Amino acid sequence: MELGKKNLICEFCSLEFSSTSTRNRHIRTKHSAPTSASTSAEPVKAERTKRIICPICTNETSFFFYKELIKHLTNSHNLTIKESVLYFRNFEEFTVWRALENREIDFACLTGRKYPNGFVSSAQQRNMKTGGSIRINGTCPSRIIVNISADGSVAINFTETHVGHTDELRTKRLTGAEQTTIVGQLTAGERINLITRGDLAYLIRKFNIDKRRDADDMIATALKIEEWNRQGKNHAFFFKKIGESYPGLNDGDFAIGYMNGIMEKKLRSFSRIICVDGTHGTNKRNLDLTIVLVKDENNMGFPVAFFLSNRLDQLIQQIFFHALQVRLGEPIQAEYIMSDDDPKYYNAWCQVMSTDQKPRRLLCTWHVIKNWNIQGRSKIKKQEVRENMKKEMRKILKETDPLKFIEVKENYFNYLEEEGENDFLKYLQRYYFQNEERIKMWAHCHRRNAGINTNMAIESLNKVLKYNKMKGQRNLRVEKLLDLLEELVDEKMWKTIVNTERPNANNYQHKITLEAHKKAEQMNGKVELLSENDHFKVESCSVSGKYYFVSFNEVCDEECRAGYCTKCKICLHRYRCQCPENAVKTIICKHIHAVALFEQRSESVLGPSTSEEGNVLCIDEPSTSQICYQDDVSHFIQETRPHTTTISFDDQREIMVQEMNSFVRSLDEQSFNEYMVMFRKFKNDNERRNAEKCSKKRKIEKQTYYPSKK
Repeated sequence: MELGKKNLICEFCSLEFSSTSTRNRHIRTKHSAPTSASTSAEPVKAERTKRIICPICTNETSFFFYKELIKHLTNSHNLTIKESVLYFRNFEEFTVWRALENREIDFACLTGRKYPNGFVSSAQQRNMKTGGSIRINGTCPSRIIVNISADGSVAINFTETHVGHTDELRTKRLTGAEQTTIVGQLTAGERINLITRGDLAYLIRKFNIDKRRDADDMIATALKIEEWNRQGKNHAFFFKKIGESYPGLNDGDFAIGYMNGIMEKKLRSFSRIICVDGTHGTNKRNLDLTIVLVKDENNMGFPVAFFLSNRLDQLIQQIFFHALQVRLGEPIQAEYIMSDDDPKYYNAWCQVMSTDQKPRRLLCTWHVIKNWNIQGRSKIKKQEVRENMKKEMRKILKETDPLKFIEVKENYFNYLEEEGENDFLKYLQRYYFQNEERIKMWAHCHRRNAGINTNMAIESLNKVLKYNKMKGQRNLRVEKLLDLLEELVDEKMWKTIVNTERPNANNYQHKITLEAHKKAEQMNGKVELLSENDHFKVESCSVSGKYYFVSFNEVCDEECRAGYCTKCKICLHRYRCQCPENAVKTIICKHIHAVALFEQRSESVLGPSTSEEGNVLCIDEPSTSQICYQDDVSHFIQETRPHTTTISFDDQREIMVQEMNSFVRSLDEQSFNEYMVMFRKFKNDNERRNAEKCSKKRKIEKQTYYPSKK
């Protein structure tokens, strides 16, 4: 052998290397032996370490080779070690054999060395978990030595006997077939037993079940926005990456604005009342989420824009509202802006959405009362005055008569001065009673018929997002958060469709309407019809000698279901009442129910004011609310199915029913059964309506004619 080639061979294991430095590094790391600086010098052999330890002996008897361990177990411990030699035509047959009896997971490939005639792989038994540590104090003799020849055939030496550990179920790992099964169940939203959260998290990452577009969150978010743009969805109306330059922002700032087609339509149609609020804890990057919400046709909150950014100051809000204005192509004509006590939202809105008349700023009643309670606990010294404060300040806040408001306020301020509670009195005078403009932000006497009282719709939306969609997690990726926001808006629209198709849906507004109707049924004899202007005088149930006046407001078509009472057959727009429940909270109060019941009783006694033929009005066109509803459903279906061609509303309704059925199947068993009962009722009603379509005319329910003769 040539001298140069001899210097490239390891003296310990006879491996050949491509260079001397590679050989020397191998000797230092594998054999712990010093090497000579000269390439011609002979390396000094180091003493080899006995790494194979007997798993039974207490004195840790060790060996150089597995054959010595097997001989020791046979002679010293009287064990029979079973060994066998197997041959396979190809590697696929060996893989099938290895998958049997958990060999796929019980044996892990450790080393592999290339030889001129093939490939040799050695393996040993995995250490099983036993209580605390999974290690055993020795080496199990079981192993599989695999020799893959050049022609693809496989020959193995299989040592089957295990020594030093037991075969327990709780120490088993998942095989490849089991992983495939679990991945399919995870994709379908299921899981099996005997699997830890760590196993599930590992499989989710390994098989990309959460559909990550990239390991880096910012790159994945950019890819998602590019995916929207390729599909023709301009959902991200504002996007600033980290590292990009934007006027007024730093290069390290990140911001994204989200609004889909149905959200844009709702904002254009119901821009009278705008609610804005921010929340945190929605993602692992601690980005703040700003939500813009409106009150829809059913007087329910509907989100119309989301803005995610790393800062929450007035400048970023101005940029957000400016991008929103550019998306709409025109400024939003809002009458009321409701937010918390932080003025940044209102100031940013007024600077961007510049119109002839600025919208009125309203403060959320819940936040105002919360601030009063916090300051009262720290500034009021007497316990009796502190407890009385909650009652008296609520009375001032909820007073709807402006003159009565001033009177109640002066009486309470004099009471605080007499009790010596000047700290709390100065706090009120400085922050809530400093001028008339400030009082108009929170006092109910200045927000009558405004249509909003609190921004609890946003708080409810935050709860649904964080606990229903995010399941209480705070470490979501931005990419995943955008997916959840998209799902949240779709579910909100489906809920609106369900409530429209099933008017007796068990929602919050239906509950309070039903409770008010039950109270009105007990108010017999407390309604009086006034001759002038068709007003009704209703006596208060709580305060003796106090009356509320109910008047006609406007006439809606029969399809209007805003706060609809199925027993009185009236919607929210039919009457107006002076009580806080209707004037401030915008619900059908018990006084309005009492008036509706009074007119029904009067009609049953006096008879209809016109002939039966005059009471029936048939028209060929659908109602206004039905047109708006059909337009919303058509727009929503086109939004969720961008490549769908133009189809009729009946076909869209059929698609909607199918997707609605698929959606509610994700509910629990009890909720699903309740839904199926209502779904069958809906199908029967739909068949009845189809049978009535042959006349091509619609009969309007008698709502505009009342026996209120002057």
